[in-house]
Amino acid sequence: MIESGTLNDRIRFLSPVTIRNKYGEQLTSWELSYSCWAGEVWLPNTVSVLVRYTNKIHDRQRIVWNDSTYRIESFNASKKDGSATIIATKIDEGTEKGG
Repeated sequence: MIESGTLNDRIRFLSPVTIRNKYGEQLTSWELSYSCWAGEVWLPNTVSVLVRYTNKIHDRQRIVWNDSTYRIESFNASKKDGSATIIATKIDEGTEKGG
């Protein structure tokens, strides 16, 4: 069970959307798909995020928090206590575009 006051930061989830450009190339863009309250624990180069479980979140999404984007490395849901723990790493926007 998630304790009251544990989830105190607002985070957003982006989902990949694949489109084709005029040359037929597949391009991936990221669109806002969900936002919720979360609690986080910082580890070296990663963040552990605690959220309430929902089927709107999956491991192919990205997280936006404090103007930074994070790749979901692990998504562990617990329907028993209604929580989900996400391990994510920060993306260097200069070296990784789209996918």
